[in-house]
Amino acid sequence: MRILGIDPGTEKCGYGIIEDEKTLAYDTIIAKGRKVDDRLPQIMRGVEAVIIKYRPDVVAIEKHFQGKYPVAAMALGEVRGVIKSLCMRHGIKYYDYEPAKVKKAVLKGNAKKMEVAWIVSEILNIPAITKQDAADALAVALCHQHTQQTMTRMQALQKP
Repeated sequence: MRILGIDPGTEKCGYGIIEDEKTLAYDTIIAKGRKVDDRLPQIMRGVEAVIIKYRPDVVAIEKHFQGKYPVAAMALGEVRGVIKSLCMRHGIKYYDYEPAKVKKAVLKGNAKKMEVAWIVSEILNIPAITKQDAADALAVALCHQHTQQTMTRMQALQKP
């Protein structure tokens, strides 16, 4: 299964593509402009180019919590909406994962970003990842892969 993991952001949108824990690509889409409305089309074009080039089977998107900054959370919601819309346009199923679940899937729940980047590079046997958003996106992809493997095992146990 080819999985596109996305760490959405209004200025930097990380992505990572894995297939059977083999890394196919990872990078960060950089969007420029003063307003989110100026950056959304850039993010849309960047994510769509990745979808067209790599043809993922599924997309795993990291959820973000609202926190102290509701305006930023709303802008991030717009980015997530663009990504989900692209998935629908291309007929790709998408899944959302909480940041804590992503961290627990690759390390421990309270891991720092640098620890996540390190363990992701170790799991995938790739050089150290310097782009934090790309490392987070690969962690989201790994989270989805591990979640699906667990669900498959559980379903197999339930069959008579």
